[in-house]
Amino acid sequence: TLFPYTMLFRSLVFGMKRLAELTLKQRYGRVAETILYLSRVYRNDVFPLELTRKEIAQLASLSTDGVVRILKQFAIDKLIHIEKKILQIIDKKNLIDIASRG
Repeated sequence: TLFPYTMLFRSLVFGMKRLAELTLKQRYGRVAETILYLSRVYRNDVFPLELTRKEIAQLASLSTDGVVRILKQFAIDKLIHIEKKILQIIDKKNLIDIASRG
């Protein structure tokens, strides 16, 4: 059957699209896109941060220190709230805007 190949192809296309999105975006856009991606994975705007800061940095193709600074800035700007390894998206509209602008 073609079903496994179709799923593999879709997964490959999604991965290529995600790689292209991340390589063309600036630091804030990359982190915003990564947060939104995790939100889609968990299907919720409140989700556990099971990934380390280093793993988030790897997803966003950034340094760990850079990701930590951006997450802190997002929290100061009231885009997200992080407490006890739980991330909550507070201002999804602006986070989407940052992700789309790169």
